[in-house]
Amino acid sequence: MSAVHVTHVSLARDYRGAQRQLELLVRGLAGHGIPQRAVVGSRRLAEALGDVPGLEVRRAEGTPFAALAIPGACRVVHAHEVAAAPAALFRQQTGGPPYVVTQRLAPSPRAPRLVRRACRRAARLVAVSQYVVESIRAEDPSLTPVLIPSGVAPMPSDPFKVERLRRRYEGRFLVGNVAPLDDRLRGQRVLIDVARQIQSTHPHVHFLLLGDGPDAAALREAAKGLTNLEFAGWVDDVSNYLGALDLFAYPSREEALGSALLEAMACGVPVLASEVGGVPELVSPQTGRLVASGDSAAFAQALIALAENSALREQMSEAACKQADRFTAERMVNSYLRLYGALGYAAPTAKITAP
Repeated sequence: MSAVHVTHVSLARDYRGAQRQLELLVRGLAGHGIPQRAVVGSRRLAEALGDVPGLEVRRAEGTPFAALAIPGACRVVHAHEVAAAPAALFRQQTGGPPYVVTQRLAPSPRAPRLVRRACRRAARLVAVSQYVVESIRAEDPSLTPVLIPSGVAPMPSDPFKVERLRRRYEGRFLVGNVAPLDDRLRGQRVLIDVARQIQSTHPHVHFLLLGDGPDAAALREAAKGLTNLEFAGWVDDVSNYLGALDLFAYPSREEALGSALLEAMACGVPVLASEVGGVPELVSPQTGRLVASGDSAAFAQALIALAENSALREQMSEAACKQADRFTAERMVNSYLRLYGALGYAAPTAKITAP
């Protein structure tokens, strides 16, 4: 294998938006011929990266420091969440290269001191939204984070499978949510409350929750008795489900930007979301509606208004596609290529396209 230019590190054990963004970046860099290594804690992510050419994949076992105690040199280490930053710092202090940290959430005052120190020592600290940039600056004005938004790749769907899903829910207004079942962050209980509020008044509205997570059992218990809401679990063909939706509902309680929102918008699905974090950077009155986080009554009111206005949804669908075009994976990859190149730690020879 050629000398590794970039070592990516993600110690998370699950596969969520951050891991999807890492996968998109790795695939994009591979398309430019960049030799890479990925040190990952997620089995699902390791499997997803298995077919990327020029990539060495290693599972992260043990402590964060052990994750980077691996043979082979590289030109830059890229920590894809702040929890991996101490591993990158440790690697640097033991003779390794400088490192980049991508911060995907607003900084937490409860973050361990070592994590904060590792983020401050990074050669570049990247924020995925203007909201995260401003949050970082508010906590430490000495930091100058670089804004590189999350990206979305084309999500081809199977017309036959989309049509089959539409026939399954024929006559219903299908409202979907794609997110880990983690109510503290993603707010699925709001959707359960909304479903209960409108079950008798708007029986044609049907809620479909895709995903799995730590709150799966509790959320299923909370939804007992509802005939207008179902849990689909983890699905591999998300794009087919998105293609069958009338509305994407995202009642997140905390969000730096929202890669799931980007994927829905790229499929032309209007969005109803919580007005939190960086979500307003994606969702405008042209592409969807925003309501206060946790306000199930306001969520229900906005949902019904959209369900009863097909012409408005059609306009939003077109605008959503155009908005998603501003956040492509290609733009994200090119931004990181320029960042690596400016630091002098990687020398990609492939042509970088304009943003």
